[in-house]
Amino acid sequence: MTILCHLGDWLQHDETALGQWERDFRVPRAVHRMTGYGLLAAFLAVLCVLSLMPLDTWPLNAVSPPMQKMMHVLLYGALAALLVWVLQSAGFGALAVGAAAILVPVGFGAAMEGLQRMTPHRVGSWRDVGWDAVGAVIAVAIAMGTLFKG
Repeated sequence: MTILCHLGDWLQHDETALGQWERDFRVPRAVHRMTGYGLLAAFLAVLCVLSLMPLDTWPLNAVSPPMQKMMHVLLYGALAALLVWVLQSAGFGALAVGAAAILVPVGFGAAMEGLQRMTPHRVGSWRDVGWDAVGAVIAVAIAMGTLFKG
């Protein structure tokens, strides 16, 4: 019953109830950080699989080339946004978070494209790294604007 009372007060934007809600249901910072690291590792694993699987297998064979470029923007943008969340929750400053959240996805994308060049069933393209960078920059701009407000 207390939970419903707190939730009702919280929905009415009562500051004291919100403070009580946060105290009652706070996730320890270490658990929050480990969840972020786990999501980051899982996301990187998915990107590795998608980047190195043969192009003639599903789901890649159903995607047109323009949509593949959009997937680069979206997936590496999501990676950058996830990095902003993880690094910000770990206590890093805005400049370090922004720089790492752009450099890590671009570096990872470059590594995947390099591996694709050495894989017989894939073709690596440095233009794709550019699309990765576009996604990372857009995501970091949006995420930094919401997380690090003045």
